[in-house]
Amino acid sequence: MGSRNTSLKFEITPGALLPLTAIYAIAVVRFGARPGVIGATLFVLSLLAHEAGHVALAWIMDARVKAIGFCAKGAYIRREDTHDFSEVLIAAAGPAVNLLLAAFLWNGQGVLSWLMQLNLILGLANLIPIKGTDGRRILQTLFPSFKPAAGASSL
Repeated sequence: MGSRNTSLKFEITPGALLPLTAIYAIAVVRFGARPGVIGATLFVLSLLAHEAGHVALAWIMDARVKAIGFCAKGAYIRREDTHDFSEVLIAAAGPAVNLLLAAFLWNGQGVLSWLMQLNLILGLANLIPIKGTDGRRILQTLFPSFKPAAGASSL
């Protein structure tokens, strides 16, 4: 790891409260109070694990990571771009973490089955090359001339 990666800030914006509250409410309604809170907490940790995958690869590739946090759109990291193939590896690391978690939880029951499904969806959805996803970053790194079609929705 490079010496440039000495500090990492944790950020949470007020807008993050709505999706985080929704995750807990959905889990509690579905599974009951205690299992719901446990399941929602494990899912929030899965979101952080996704971002930690990006952070770990960024540090290995000596890319500076400034912050990890939550906002209204979900979990995120703020880091510098690498502009080479390491960008693909860093972007793929987050979805890979979720897909590994889904594989690990594959035969789980109840809350663990729900957690497996959420990690599978999160991992696969992040590979779809739409604005704001890891898949888009991967596609644009591999094919720098890629531009969305005129009139295409930019989510």
